[in-house]
Amino acid sequence: MTTGQLMAFPGLLQIAHLCASDGDVYAMQETLVAECRIHRKSFLAIMPIRNKFTCSVCKRQIGEALWHLEDPMQQTNGQLPPGMWGTPAGRYFEANLSALHPIFAHGATMPEDLRELLSCART
Repeated sequence: MTTGQLMAFPGLLQIAHLCASDGDVYAMQETLVAECRIHRKSFLAIMPIRNKFTCSVCKRQIGEALWHLEDPMQQTNGQLPPGMWGTPAGRYFEANLSALHPIFAHGATMPEDLRELLSCART
């Protein structure tokens, strides 16, 4: 897996921080999610969680967050269940940052469904 594959999923929360004129970045992120689905563009939606985790490998303390990577251009098999950001429009992967950090920072084994999502990402 290359960093380029992960970069195919722009972080909507950071964009929402720039664009939310009323300061409601989470509502703006939801609007951006809907736009990405309509225009069939891949994205990363993030929901920070109020606790931190400490990596067992590098001992860094990191703020926990739920990560939702979705690519509406990638077809799925069957009906997708709705989640925090509504019903996905294509293949997606959701996990906490505490599960993703060891994969991307330390080379831990990547789940097959995440590998498939990233391998088909348009970089």
